[in-house]
Amino acid sequence: MDLELSHIKTGDQAIIFFSTNQDKPRVKFFYCNLVPCSPREYKPYDMYVCKRLELNDEYYTISKSGVVHIKPIEAINIWKRYVGMIKFHRIKQRLVKGFFHSKPQFIKGLLTAYSYIYELTELPIVYVTQNHLHQLDEFSHSQSDLQRHSAIPTIEAICDKIQKVVSGVCDEAKRQALIYKESVRDEAELNDKIGVYLHATGKAKFQSMVSIKAEKILRAKMYQRVMAEEKMLGNYVRLVDYMFVEHLSLRCITSTEELLGMLEICRNGQEKNPKGAFTTSLSFGEDKMQFTPDEANVLSVLHGAIEGLLQVVQATPRILYMRVFSQFFDYKFTGMPAINIIKGTPYFWIVRQRIQEIVKLDFAEARAYAQVFEEQRSLHDFGEAWDLEAFSSIQRSVRQYREEMSKQREWKIELDKMRIGCVIGVLQVESKVLRNSLIPITIRTLDTLIAILLKHGREDCIAVLNSFTQKIALLDQRPLQLDAFVTYCIVRNGTI
Repeated sequence: MDLELSHIKTGDQAIIFFSTNQDKPRVKFFYCNLVPCSPREYKPYDMYVCKRLELNDEYYTISKSGVVHIKPIEAINIWKRYVGMIKFHRIKQRLVKGFFHSKPQFIKGLLTAYSYIYELTELPIVYVTQNHLHQLDEFSHSQSDLQRHSAIPTIEAICDKIQKVVSGVCDEAKRQALIYKESVRDEAELNDKIGVYLHATGKAKFQSMVSIKAEKILRAKMYQRVMAEEKMLGNYVRLVDYMFVEHLSLRCITSTEELLGMLEICRNGQEKNPKGAFTTSLSFGEDKMQFTPDEANVLSVLHGAIEGLLQVVQATPRILYMRVFSQFFDYKFTGMPAINIIKGTPYFWIVRQRIQEIVKLDFAEARAYAQVFEEQRSLHDFGEAWDLEAFSSIQRSVRQYREEMSKQREWKIELDKMRIGCVIGVLQVESKVLRNSLIPITIRTLDTLIAILLKHGREDCIAVLNSFTQKIALLDQRPLQLDAFVTYCIVRNGTI
């Protein structure tokens, strides 16, 4: 046969061969390659017959059915893409069947539960107010009151509503499962797909075999669906619990972020009239300026606010651990605690670290600012060492008193010029208390000096008065004899 076909060299000859031997051709097809040509030439039908081993990557086959153009790489890719898409959709449909979102029995309750869970996203758990100056004790009490009397009761109320929704879904699924179990005497009868009712009564006697078969198939599918949904109740409870824990953990982290945001706004000067976040007062320590409250107190209160968030999370009841849902688990199931999820989140620790950095940086700047008030330490030390008895016991001249009073007046003028407040980041550094503690020193000292001067003046006046009284008494005694008159003249000359 090879000798008979050896004269077929081109594609045209192969076509003629099949057209003349349509009934029973001696070969099924011929392999062909395109005749090489220059890029400027286009000859898509100029082919020559070759053996299979001589085929190019792109070739043709000619048979009685027609001409087939074969591109192996593109064909494989198309096939893979098509087959891959079919597999993808098949697996997708299999997975979707197990999703709660695809089951009408669960989707409504799931959406209702999620609507209650979503309320957590806007629930205030930390006390944050913008452009408001806080006393540290006030801020701490506000945090405690908000978390104890508002956040925890609200979360518990949300849990109760979620429990009612989940319980309703579970009760309905159990009820349907019980109905189908009572309607099916033996699960083996679900495998019966014959279009005949063996014990037909009423309208079933006149029902077609096709409709009977369809009813049996539908009944078997419904039974399998209801039984599968009953087995999924445990996972349904876990899903709702995990959704609740996820949003509660996220709310705790975002609340910490809100606390950081309050401090960042104060520090970055984004407010029109910056007030800072916390008030701290300056006072003189033994060797340096002191702050009340100090850095440790502020950090402790902020740390307590964040720990309060974690306590709120820890005090929240879990849907998974409620006794009403224990029947859906074969063993005591323990989910990951929300507090461990929060503490295991790196971003939570980044936010906490940033809060500490802001407070430490602002107190460092406040300490540098407080060095300005070291100029008044001499007045502070003077007031601490002041002793009225010791000061009064020392005899001083009028000039010394004048110098002392002048020094006190200078101190008082400096205190009147003292700055009473400065905003440094999150801190409102108040020096008004410091000034008010120094002003009484100058006033007290000046009053004391005036009292001492008045006392000495009164004593000197009394002594002068007594002296004049005595001399007037002597002058009032007129002598009657000459000898006494001479003495009187001597006394009078000495007095005048």
